Amino acid sequence: MSANLDRKFSKFPSIPVNNDIRGLLNSVNDGSTSAFMWEWFTTKPFVDAGEARFVSSFLAKTPEIYS
Repeated sequence: MSANLDRKFSKFPSIPVNNDIRGLLNSVNDGSTSAFMWEWFTTKPFVDAGEARFVSSFLAKTPEIYS
């Protein structure tokens, strides 16, 4: 078993639920959320409209693609 899976955490991080993309954008704008990750095609219209800012991207490796 991986060492990462064996690690015990003393406190689970608090993850706010904002329900949808509009709630997420509102929470970033009011300061209650610092940042978020969402897939490109959902957020692109909001980036294009200036409501969100693209910072970076990463490739989520899945076993189906990289096996």
